[in-house]
Amino acid sequence: MRGMNNLSLLSQVNLSIQGMVTTVVYLLILGAITWLLLWLVAYVNPPEPINKVARVIIVVFAVLCVIGVLLSLVGHPMVQFH
Repeated sequence: MRGMNNLSLLSQVNLSIQGMVTTVVYLLILGAITWLLLWLVAYVNPPEPINKVARVIIVVFAVLCVIGVLLSLVGHPMVQFH
């Protein structure tokens, strides 16, 4: 890649800065909501089987959302709404 400057290399990348910023903001909001829900379950302190099931459901949902966001970033969303 001799002779190519950074500007021409960046023009070949299909990711936009606005898309990256939107993704980071979405992931931060998702992390804050996940943390808040986990804190709420710990604060309410339900009996042990309910506590563990609630925490697992929250974490599984958050992980699926993160995977969906990352897949949509590369152009292959997990869920498509038509």
